[in-house]
Amino acid sequence: MAVVPERQVVPIDDDVPLEIGALLGCGVTTGLGAVTNITEVASGDTIAVFGCGGVGAGVVLAANAVSAGEIIAVDLDADTLATMRELGATHTVDASTTDPVAAIGDYAGGVDYAFECIGSPTTVEQSVQTLGPGGTAVVTGTSDSDPVELDLGLFTSGIEIVGNIVGFTRPHVDIPRYITMYQNGDLDLDAILTAQYELEDLDTAFGALETGEGIRNVVRFDPGP
Repeated sequence: MAVVPERQVVPIDDDVPLEIGALLGCGVTTGLGAVTNITEVASGDTIAVFGCGGVGAGVVLAANAVSAGEIIAVDLDADTLATMRELGATHTVDASTTDPVAAIGDYAGGVDYAFECIGSPTTVEQSVQTLGPGGTAVVTGTSDSDPVELDLGLFTSGIEIVGNIVGFTRPHVDIPRYITMYQNGDLDLDAILTAQYELEDLDTAFGALETGEGIRNVVRFDPGP
């Protein structure tokens, strides 16, 4: 239990499992908001998602919900990419074996939106390189200060780079909206809840986090009566 300011609390319907509500606390919401708040992804638009953890999964879910056209998911883990296909990705790229910039060029030429969900200089550069004329790259904010190298010639095609901090989420507006979308079957949050751990298994849960196992895991605690 915790005592928190009332303005920090967003009520959800009793029929929504708490482990699903927990997913909307940070990472997944950051991805959802990247599509629904920061950009104007529309039906038929082509997008690429670099990094398909909680943030990237949120992007794929939201892009599918707005009927984006080609949804290209890029990650290093085959199981994660398989889950992205379940969530609506039309193409997947295993960046451990394939150059994602070349692969996305083969699939789509240039994308309308590229979502960088890792915070790595390499993936930031790659996301920008995949944009078509007038495209937008959305970069999730990190605390790292590593430099990024970009070809200034790319900007002559009218591309744009914007930052993403928690999806510019308005909790009391967006979280109820996402809950409604989940209840209506438009956001398959169940598919990204990879595992649930009891409190006594906390070490195992942290081990899974360190190895990148799963997309989103939840630790449960039942204090009893």
